[in-house]
Amino acid sequence: MNRIVKATYLLLLVTLVSSQSLLAQSADFLARVEKDEGYVKATNTQIAYKDGVPKPINFVSDYENLFKDSEEKELNKIISDFEGKTTVEIAVITVDATMVSKDDLDGYALKVAQKWGLGKPEKDNGVIILLSLGHRTLIMRGGSGIANRLNNTQINEIVASKATPQLKSGAYFLGIKDSVLALIDLLK
Repeated sequence: MNRIVKATYLLLLVTLVSSQSLLAQSADFLARVEKDEGYVKATNTQIAYKDGVPKPINFVSDYENLFKDSEEKELNKIISDFEGKTTVEIAVITVDATMVSKDDLDGYALKVAQKWGLGKPEKDNGVIILLSLGHRTLIMRGGSGIANRLNNTQINEIVASKATPQLKSGAYFLGIKDSVLALIDLLK
């Protein structure tokens, strides 16, 4: 990545982030992705892709533009504060229907988590939340390092009780925020 793009990216990151801990945690997460060169900008978009996976913006990468800037900032702070206390990394990605087919969403969520290096490498303690309104799908997956604290039954309960009611009413931010907070309660 050339210096101007990196400088612009860092300036944008610093502008959007008010908390020093959020900046440090986000930088750690993004630095691991930066080591993996090869992201290229897709034509007609500002999204950088590598092997069909967009580059993360922060802990929250809202490619479907569902959240206000203040909402993204709030989610990033919640996740960063939790990551700082536990090392568990939670990533939220929204994707529109043009980014991946509905049949490939589950595999895509795994591919994103792997490409981004979600979770600490020695712990495999990441959680990905992928939301696609275009496909009317929410996927939540945890790494093997947290399987003893987060199982499929618990994930399904979070989706059913926290995410689905809010998402159906159009409260996308609240659905994701409530889901993140429920995950944090289980994983602390």
